[in-house]
Amino acid sequence: MGNKDASSNFPTQIKIKLELWDKEWIPTPEEIDSLKELYKRLTGKEDVPVDFNQRFFTTIRGERTTLVMARDMEKDIVVGMGMIHSWTTLSSGVRGFIDDVVVLPEYRGRSIGENIVKTLLTITERDNISRVRLTSNPHNIQRRTAIRLYKKLGFKKINTNLFEYVPKK
Repeated sequence: MGNKDASSNFPTQIKIKLELWDKEWIPTPEEIDSLKELYKRLTGKEDVPVDFNQRFFTTIRGERTTLVMARDMEKDIVVGMGMIHSWTTLSSGVRGFIDDVVVLPEYRGRSIGENIVKTLLTITERDNISRVRLTSNPHNIQRRTAIRLYKKLGFKKINTNLFEYVPKK
């Protein structure tokens, strides 16, 4: 990926490199397969949608979206990712939302997710984002480690009524 290297020191024997998405980069079929595997881990689904490639490119090619990927340099596979999206509101200026942070299970416990989120938070300074939100399901036992990480990095639980509308098709 011809892009900025955002690597950090990882407490692991595996060489991991963090990469900021270069919107001109065209992933190889192997990289698409790695991203599909991350999607399965993120959603808990066994299959990816038929329109996965289109959905992925539409998401990450957005003007105000930045993707960070963690790559195992020895195996040359994507082992983790996360995104930050930003938009401007009248009430609070530029806001950000961190989404789709996921690390393959065999790579967890090596600070990869932490370094992905820290890298995403550096985008807030670059893009003048006044506040960043993310969501995590506290009832999902697998998310408890992530919730501890978010608190460690300075995120605070906020009282809000988050509503969702799903249009009928």
